[in-house]
Amino acid sequence: MMGRMARGRGGLPAPGNEAVRPSSNGRTAGRPAHEPLVVQFDASVTPQEVGLGVLLRRGDGAVLSIHQRREKQMTCNEAEYAALIWALELLAPFPPPVAWFISDSEVVVGQMRGRCDVNSSALRQQHRRACQLLAGIPEALFIHVPRELNVLADAASREALWQAPPWRAAYRGASPRWGPTCSTS
Repeated sequence: MMGRMARGRGGLPAPGNEAVRPSSNGRTAGRPAHEPLVVQFDASVTPQEVGLGVLLRRGDGAVLSIHQRREKQMTCNEAEYAALIWALELLAPFPPPVAWFISDSEVVVGQMRGRCDVNSSALRQQHRRACQLLAGIPEALFIHVPRELNVLADAASREALWQAPPWRAAYRGASPRWGPTCSTS
């Protein structure tokens, strides 16, 4: 289910405004039947290349894994879509029943919610691919948050850039402030 969602503080669902679904006894339940998998994604763009970061969390906020990688140079919006597509590819083998996709990209969130048109042909292709991958997830919500609430995904995307020369050589021995990550590819 893509689309509308009531937002509370920080862009997350407001208490009591979760998806309402029938329970086994025919009454409605005011919370999701399954704990959501929270998927935060972000991209960092330089003139030479792009860093992608994906953070997977349990519904209670516990970090399950952090993923990062570098890509060839592309526009900011294309890079944000590349991070979303990569996140969906990571989930493809074991799609969760409920997933919340969190990003600081108003463009990607607005387009995935269906609130904004996709006018760019490059973005239209990426949007189509994201929708195909999203079909395997029964309930998906897209949530826009301010950049400061997406700091770990942002850090992972930035750190992906540091893994490449000349950045790594210039700062060898100095670890980034945000600490180590779980995986790189």
